[in-house]
Amino acid sequence: MIHSRRTFLGRQSGRLAALLLIVIGMRSAAADEAYFESKVRPLLLEHCAECHSAKHGIVEANFNIDSRTTLLGGGDRGIAVVAGMPQASLLMRAVRYDDTDLEMPPSGKLPDEDVQILRKWIADGAVMPEGTPVVSQQAGVDFEKGRQHWAYRPLVDSKSSKLDSEVIDYWVRRGQRRTGVRVQTQAAPEILIRRLAFTLTGLPPTFKEVEDFRADPTSSRYNALVEDYLARPQYGERWARHWLDLVRYTDTTASWLKSTAGAWRYRDWVVKAFNEDLAYDQFVKYQFASDTQPEAGPEDLRALGMLGLSPTYWKEPRLAPVVLEAVIAEEWEERIDMVGRTFLGMSLACARCHDHKFDPISQRDYYALAGVFANTRILDVAIVAEDKREVVREADARIGDLNRLIHRESLARSTADDKTIHDKRIAEAKAKIAELKKVTETAVQKVPGVVDASIGVIAESADMSKVVYDEMKMVNVAVQHRGNPATKGEVMPRRFLELFNGEKDTFNQGSGRAELANALFQNAEFLVARVIVNRVWGHHFGQHLVATPSDFGFQGHAPTHPELLDALAMRLIENQWSLKWLHRIILQSQTFKQGSVFNARFAERDPENQFYWKIDRRRLDIEAWRDSMLTVSGRLDNQIGGAPIDLSDPANNRRTIYSMVKRRELHDVLKMHGFPEPTGHSPKREDVDTPLQQLYALNSDFIWDCAMNLSVEVDVDVPVDVLVSSLYQRILVRMPSETELILGLEFLAEEKNRSERLVRYVHTLLISNEFAFLE
Repeated sequence: MIHSRRTFLGRQSGRLAALLLIVIGMRSAAADEAYFESKVRPLLLEHCAECHSAKHGIVEANFNIDSRTTLLGGGDRGIAVVAGMPQASLLMRAVRYDDTDLEMPPSGKLPDEDVQILRKWIADGAVMPEGTPVVSQQAGVDFEKGRQHWAYRPLVDSKSSKLDSEVIDYWVRRGQRRTGVRVQTQAAPEILIRRLAFTLTGLPPTFKEVEDFRADPTSSRYNALVEDYLARPQYGERWARHWLDLVRYTDTTASWLKSTAGAWRYRDWVVKAFNEDLAYDQFVKYQFASDTQPEAGPEDLRALGMLGLSPTYWKEPRLAPVVLEAVIAEEWEERIDMVGRTFLGMSLACARCHDHKFDPISQRDYYALAGVFANTRILDVAIVAEDKREVVREADARIGDLNRLIHRESLARSTADDKTIHDKRIAEAKAKIAELKKVTETAVQKVPGVVDASIGVIAESADMSKVVYDEMKMVNVAVQHRGNPATKGEVMPRRFLELFNGEKDTFNQGSGRAELANALFQNAEFLVARVIVNRVWGHHFGQHLVATPSDFGFQGHAPTHPELLDALAMRLIENQWSLKWLHRIILQSQTFKQGSVFNARFAERDPENQFYWKIDRRRLDIEAWRDSMLTVSGRLDNQIGGAPIDLSDPANNRRTIYSMVKRRELHDVLKMHGFPEPTGHSPKREDVDTPLQQLYALNSDFIWDCAMNLSVEVDVDVPVDVLVSSLYQRILVRMPSETELILGLEFLAEEKNRSERLVRYVHTLLISNEFAFLE
C-alpha cells in the first residue's frame, strides 16, 4: 500500500513537473516571440526586406527572410542563422562587417544596439512565429497620413508681410539665432563679383568689371550686375547644363533607332528657354507635350527631346513576347523614375513591384503612370508646321517599320533553305525606304521626340516576336505583380498620383502626356515649386535647403529652413514661375553676399554650415573650369548653339555644354571631374578629388594649348613687372601681391628660353587652386 502510494505520488509529481516545464516553456516562447515582434521584425523589415523578400519581388543571393525556415536556411553564401549560436551565424558576420565581401546592409553598418538585438535573438534560439511571414502583404497605402508629410502639405507663407527682398535674410537669421551663429559682413567686391559671375554665367568677370565694382560696391551697382549677367546669353548656357543633368541628356541615341535627328536641338531649346525666362510651368509642359500646346510654335517641338532622348533598349525579335514586354517595362520604369525625381522629388519607380515601402505611392499609381508611357513612342519629330509634320512623321514611322522588317527578314534568311523570298522582301523594303527618305531628309530639321502611339508585342512565329505601334488606339496597362509582365492583374486607367488627386481623374486625351504635365501644376504645384526652388538654391550656395534634392519623401531629409522654402515656393508661383525672379531674390540677399571667412566658434555650433554663417569654398565644375581657361586664353568661341564637337578635338574652342556627350561612352575627362553618367537622372554633382585630376592638369594638351595661346597674345615687349601684372589681371583677375611679383620677375627675367618659361609660368597660373576655386 505504501509502495503503491509512493508510486502514485511520484507519478503525479513527475506529471506536475512536466506540466510546469511546459508552462514555463510556453511563457518563454511567448516572451521570445514578443521580443521578435517588437525588436527583430522591425529591423528585418527596414534593412533586409527590400532585397531579400519574395513578397517584395526580390530575393538576392537566394536569401529569403519571409519565414523562419528560409531565414535560418540562408542562401548562396551558406547557413545564415544557427539558432543559439550567434558566433557561428553568417548573419552576424554580415551585420558586424567582419567580412569586406559581405557587409549588410550595404547602405551602412547598423548601430551597435541593433546588432546586439540580433545577437540576443539568435542566442535565445531565433524564435519567431512559425506561421507568420516576416514580410506580410501590405494593407494598402495610407494616403491621408501621407498628406501630413511636410512636402505634401499646401504652401504657407507665414511672413507674407515681408518684402521679397527681406524674406530670405529674415528666415536665415531666425535659424542663426537659435543656433548661436550669425551672418558675416559683405564679401570684398572682387570676391563677390567673381561669385556672382560664375553662379549666373559659369564664366569669370573681366578685370575691368572687377575694378569698376571695386570703385562702386554699392547695392545699386550690384543689382545692376545681377541684371547684366541674367541678360547675357551665357546665363542660359550655364543653367541649361544644370537642367540637362536632371533629364540625362545625351548627344547620341541608340544605334538601332537609326535616328537622323539632332539631339542638340533639344539642348539649344533649353538654353533659349532659360535666356527668355520661359515660365517654369510652360517650360515643363512643353517638354512633355509641346506638340499639343496651342501657344507653342514649331521651334518648341524641340522641347520633346526630354522624352525623345530617354534610354531605350534593344528589342531582339528572336525573344519571346513576355521577354520583350519585360524590356519595354524597364523603359517605362526609367521614364517614370526621371519624371518623379526631376519634378516631384519622389522615387516613383520604387512602386513598380509593390506599394512604395516608405512613401504614399501605390503600385496602382505606378501602372496608371506607366500607361502614359505605354502610349508614347520615341520617334524623330520634324520641326515644321503641323500640316507638314504629319507627312514627315508618317514617313519616319514607316521607315522604322521597314528597318525592323529588314532585320527580321535577315534573321529568317540566315536559316532558310530558299533565301530568294527573303532577298526579295529586303530589296523591296530598301527601295521603299529610299523613296520615303526623299520626304523625310530634304532640308527638314528634326529632334528625337515622341508621338502618341500604343506599343504592343505579338508572336509572329514560333521563334519570332514583333513590336507593333498603333496610333489610333490608346491602351491602359495592367498591374504587373512583382513587376513581372507575365503575371498581370487589374488594368489601371491612366491618371495622376492618388496622393495629389483623390478623385483619380483619368487621362483621356491621347497618351495623357499633356494631362500629366497639367496635373503636375494643377494638383501638385506646391511640391513642384518646392523642388525647383530647392534646386536653384543649391546651385547658388553649394548646398540645398533639402539635402536630398530628388527625394522629398519620408526617407529624404527634412528642410533646414522649411518656412523659407515655402515662402520662396509660394512667391515663385505668384511671380508667374519666373526663374529669373527667383535668382534676383536669392542673389540680392545678404545671405548670398556675405563673406566666407572661417569662424571656429560658429563651426563648432554648426559644423555643416546648415545655417549659412558663411559662404562655403567650392571647386569649379569641369564646365566652368574649362570654359574659364578658354576665356582667359582668348580661345573661347562665343557662338550659341549648334551641333556638338568632340571634347578631345584640338579645334574645340566652344563652351563645354557643346561638347559631345555619349550615353554609354562618357568622355574620360568629364568622368574624372564628376560629370554625371547620362544613363539616368542625376540629382546633384558629387564632389570628386582624385590624383588623376592633378595628373590631367599637369599633362593635358588642352591646358598647355591654352597656356601657349595666351603667351602669344600678351605683349612681351614690356617690362617684366608689367608682363607679370597683365597675366595676373587676365588669369586671376587681380593684381599680384608683392611676393608674387618678385617670384614672377625672378622666373621670367632670364632671356634664355624666355618664351618657353613664359608658357610654363602661364600654365602654372592656369592650374592654380585660386583659378579652380570660388572664394
